[in-house]
Formats: sequence, structure tokens, C-alpha cells
Amino acid sequence: MLHPNACIIEERQGQSSTEDSVVLMNPMQMKTLGLYDDDVVLVKASRNKDIVAVVKSNATLIKNKMQMTKVLRANIR
Repeated sequence: MLHPNACIIEERQGQSSTEDSVVLMNPMQMKTLGLYDDDVVLVKASRNKDIVAVVKSNATLIKNKMQMTKVLRANIR
């Protein structure tokens, strides 16, 4: 069972270099967390690494999942 504010990260396909700092979330999960489109969020990884990103909604995602680019994923490893 995940915490209410924890998400599983998936790699986003078809990204452009201008969207490297954008993460996509399910709109229902964003509502649960009190987030809106274009809000700035702090993403915390398991090894005390943090990144700052802009959140956008994507209705095709399953709740508790988040998509980010390969560049962003590499920054939190």
C-alpha cells in the first residue's frame, strides 16, 4: 500500500527537450494532493535526492502513477 502522496514513476515517451522539467499525473491524484496544472512540486526520491518539476494533468494515467522524462529520472538516481 502506497502513502497517499507517493507515486510510482514511469518513463514518458515522445518528449521534447523543452519539457524535461514536466511531470504528468492523473487529475484525480492531483485533486487529492491539492495540485493544479502548472504547479511547482518537489519530487523526493528514496535516496534523499530531490528535484523540482512542473506538474501537468494527464487523464490517461492510472491513479498513483506519474510520468517523467528520462532526463528527470536520471537526475533523481
